[in-house]
Amino acid sequence: MGTQLYGGASMMIVETAQAPISVPTRLPRSAKGLRAARRRAERTMRLHRTMDRLVQIRPLLTGCYPSFVYPGVDRRPSAVPIFVQHELNLETFKETLEYLDRNGYRTIHCDELVGLMSDGRGTGNEVMLTFDDGLRWLYEVAFPVLKQFDVKVVAFVCPGLIEDHHGRGEDPDSNLCTWAQLSEMVESGLVDVQCHGLRHARVWVSPDVIGFLTARSRHVVRYERFMPAFQRNTSGDGSTRACPTPGAPVRPHRPALQSPRRFDDAALSERCMLAIDRHGPRFYENADWLKGQETCELGMTGRWVEGEERAYEMLDALVEARHLLEDHLSPASARHFAWPWWRGFAMAAWAVREAGFRTAFGGPDAYRFRQRTTSLDAYAIPRMSLDWHARLPGTGRKTFAGLIGRKLRGR
Repeated sequence: MGTQLYGGASMMIVETAQAPISVPTRLPRSAKGLRAARRRAERTMRLHRTMDRLVQIRPLLTGCYPSFVYPGVDRRPSAVPIFVQHELNLETFKETLEYLDRNGYRTIHCDELVGLMSDGRGTGNEVMLTFDDGLRWLYEVAFPVLKQFDVKVVAFVCPGLIEDHHGRGEDPDSNLCTWAQLSEMVESGLVDVQCHGLRHARVWVSPDVIGFLTARSRHVVRYERFMPAFQRNTSGDGSTRACPTPGAPVRPHRPALQSPRRFDDAALSERCMLAIDRHGPRFYENADWLKGQETCELGMTGRWVEGEERAYEMLDALVEARHLLEDHLSPASARHFAWPWWRGFAMAAWAVREAGFRTAFGGPDAYRFRQRTTSLDAYAIPRMSLDWHARLPGTGRKTFAGLIGRKLRGR
């Protein structure tokens, strides 16, 4: 199975299932070895993050962004520009909406975009504003401003992370919108809620153990909410919520929809967590623990999940996400998808299509893919950072150099 980014959704052929092969778990035999493994993994993950950032910058530097972004182009865009934001500064957001209103731009939702993509009857005034993750500020900060300006936006959310999705009530520590808040925004007609994956998940991509989760070891892993080690069954209903699982082994990891295969270590994880139960939460903080009998007990095998099994695993998660959105909001909120971490690979695109989503939105790197094809791939729709709205033709337009300078200064 290839690892092509984007595309290939209509041509995907799933491999025939093969018998799983046991893979030895590589567990360092000393605390020193564990620290060395952790440093190697952290270097690799830093490299991945750097490469991810370069992938997002490259389309701008190679002229793949829409023409209105660059100097010397004053005409309105022929294709609908789609902007994305993960954080919100209230004053900056108000300035954005004022600019769009002052210059006659009209915000649209996903279904209208699909119509414009199919018949090409846009006026050049349409834009789309999208927000990923469904964070609580969308309701508490942005929503009142949307009502003030009568502006439409699209919110891509992860239904499996919403704490009250099985009726358990709101988690006061959650920073995500609740179903009640999402429902209110949808009913207003201003916010189009769509899917951002079930849990924005990441998966283990190596047999190497680089650490264990303890009260003092949060530094060994990033993106805690999305990791397999942090998923726990609750209420006996098979649902999961993101929370620390003391003793769970930590491995190098990647976004689930960018990983053709994942390493499954359920047996080892269970054994490690039992060690915490027997010896207490400070067990793995003892520098000599690896020299004892526990090392032999932990020397177990895992296996790679790949091919057909991996494809249908992704498909099952996406179907579950759709059902949650349909049950709590409406079928209209389960039509469109945004890639977590902005992109996916060919097998994941197949799963997104098979799950019933009509489109999938990516990030800036999708502009490069679009330039290499004769038509727009509905499963690789590019988006750019919201601050690029200031390059849309109109009164008060910022210069290209000035906007780049602001970005470099982190403003």
